[in-house]
Amino acid sequence: MVGRYGRVATTLLAASSAMLAMIVASVPGRAAAGAGTFTRITTPAHDVLFHLAGSGSGHLRVSGTTSLDVTQVDLDCLRSVAGVRQSSTLLSGVPVSGRSFDALVTVSGPLVPCRLRAVPVGLNPDTAYLGSFSGPILRVAGVVKRLAGGVPVGYQAFTAVGTGFAVAADASQCATEQLATIETPAMDVLGGDLQACAPALSAGNARNTASATQVDGHNAYLPLGVALFLKGFRHLNVAQSSLTVSSRLAPNGDLRVVEAARLRRCAGTNPDTYPPTSSSCTALVDTGVTFQRVLDVLRGAHQLRVRDSFLGTDSHVHSVRLEYFSGTGTLSSGAPGYLVPNHGSTFRTVTPGQRFTGLGTRANTFYVRSDAYASSDEQQADTLGCTWSRAPRQLQIDPVDTRAFELPYALRMAAHGRADLGFAWTDRVATKDTRALASVAQREMVNPPHISRPRDHAVVKGHSTTVTGFVTLGANGLPNRVTVHGHAAKLRRVSATRATFAVTFRERRGRHVLHVTAVDVAGNTRTATVHVRNR
Repeated sequence: MVGRYGRVATTLLAASSAMLAMIVASVPGRAAAGAGTFTRITTPAHDVLFHLAGSGSGHLRVSGTTSLDVTQVDLDCLRSVAGVRQSSTLLSGVPVSGRSFDALVTVSGPLVPCRLRAVPVGLNPDTAYLGSFSGPILRVAGVVKRLAGGVPVGYQAFTAVGTGFAVAADASQCATEQLATIETPAMDVLGGDLQACAPALSAGNARNTASATQVDGHNAYLPLGVALFLKGFRHLNVAQSSLTVSSRLAPNGDLRVVEAARLRRCAGTNPDTYPPTSSSCTALVDTGVTFQRVLDVLRGAHQLRVRDSFLGTDSHVHSVRLEYFSGTGTLSSGAPGYLVPNHGSTFRTVTPGQRFTGLGTRANTFYVRSDAYASSDEQQADTLGCTWSRAPRQLQIDPVDTRAFELPYALRMAAHGRADLGFAWTDRVATKDTRALASVAQREMVNPPHISRPRDHAVVKGHSTTVTGFVTLGANGLPNRVTVHGHAAKLRRVSATRATFAVTFRERRGRHVLHVTAVDVAGNTRTATVHVRNR
C-alpha cells in the first residue's frame, strides 16, 4: 500500500509544482515608470472567458492605448499569491504606434485566472506600481485530449468562473485536479491552492497487488492504464484501447465532459498474474463491461461532480470491485484535519493507516481541512468536501502520507444491466461555505420525482385518488422505490434512465398535500409535493 499511495502523493505534488511553474514566470531587470505613464487595454473590453480549441492553445486579440512615452509593451497576465505578485508573459516587445498597440497573443491552458496588463518594456510587473495600467480579467476554459499513438486515452479539462478555478482529468488519472478559491478584484489566491485528486480508477491498487478495477475477479484496465501501465511501464505488446470524449461549455462557465471506454482484461497464461507479464498478458479482451463518466465543473468552478456508470454489454451477470484513490495536495500550514461522518463533529488529525468504518449506507460528506487547528473562516486555510452517493466499505488513510486515502466499493449488475456511483468535490475557504455547497451536491444524488397527474391544486372528485409520474436516473441509478402519501407506488422501467410510477388510494374529502418520495438503493430520498382537494 505504501508504494501505491506514495506514487499518488508524489505525482500530486509534482503536477501541482509543474502547473505553478508553467503559469508563474517572473520577468527580472526592469526599471520604474515615469510620471504620467499609463497603458489601457481596450480589447477585450470586459472580463473574458476564453474557450480554447482542442489543441490546448488559441489566439486572443489584445489591443489598447498608451501615453506618449511608451514605445513597446509586454502583454502580461498578473496574479498574486499570499500578497506576492506573480506574472506570466503572454507576448513581449509589442510595438506601440500612434499611442496604440494591437497583437494576437497565444493562450495555453490550464491558466489560473489573472489580470491582463500592458506593461511598458523596462518595467518589472512583479514589483512596480501598476495602478495606471488597466486591463480585464482573463479566465480560460477548455478540454485537451491526451493521445497515445494517435488514439485518445485521456483528457485534461479546466475552467474558471468568478472566484473559482478548477482543473480536472479523466478517470484513469490522479493528481491533476485542482480546486482553488480566488479573490477576483486583486487576483489573490486564498488558502493553499488545495488540490483534490478526484476519485480515480488507476492501474494498481493500494497494495500494488492488483488493478484498482476488477471485473468478475479479473484485473481490468481503462485506456490510459493500457497506455501508461501495460504498454509503457510493463512493455507489453497489446492493442491500445481508446477513450471517447465529448464536452460542452455553458455560457456561465459550467463545463461538462463525458468519457466512455470498454474495460479490458488480459488474456494469456495465468492472465490474472499481477503485475502482468509478456506471457500472462499476450492480448486484451473485453470484460463485458463499459465504463462511463459524466464530469461536471459547476457552481462557479467551486465544485467538481462525477457520475460513474458501469454498463453490462452482454447477457452475463457481472461484479465490479473498485478502489478509488484520492488525496489533497499542498497544504497552506499545519497538519490536515478530517471530519468523517459518524466519527465526531470536529476536525481532527489522523494517523497513517487509520481506518474509518461504520459510515452508513447513504449519501454523505467528509471534509478535509488544510490545517486541523485553523478557525473555520481562516483565509489561509481551505476546506475540501468529498460527497459520495453511497458510503464506501471504509475510508482508509495512507500509511505514509495522511493527505491521501482510499475508498473501496463492490458493485453488482444484472445481464445487460448497470451500476452507478456518484461523487462531488467542493472547495471553499470558509468551512461553512464548503458545507453549504456540499449539502446541495448531497441532495442532488437523487433527482426529485416528476408528478404528471394530478396537477397542483387540482380538484379530485370522490375519495379515490390516482397519482402518476416518473423518476429519472440519479447518482446511484434509478430509484428502486416510490411512495405517495405513504402508499407504495408501482414502478415500471421504460428506459435505462427513466421509470414511471402509479398508485391509487382512498383519501378523505378536503385539502391535502401529497408527498411523493423516491428512494434509491442506498436509501437516499428526494420528495416532491402536489396540492389537491377531494370533494
